[in-house]
Amino acid sequence: APFKGGIFIPSPDLAIPLSMGPSGDISFTGTWPAGIPSGFSIQLQAWFLSSMGPKGLIATNGLRATAP
Repeated sequence: APFKGGIFIPSPDLAIPLSMGPSGDISFTGTWPAGIPSGFSIQLQAWFLSSMGPKGLIATNGLRATAP
């Protein structure tokens, strides 16, 4: 869906504010919780405040994570 001059990929079921390091990097590691069925997927996307964005925001591409 269009949002603030970009495309909002997932539905906003959960929003988690995060901070990045000085180089702009952020990484996550982990495993799927027990009981998640094979093929279950979630969609992720990050939005950042930035004067370079058309409406003061920029976004990452959408990412889908699927349980094996």
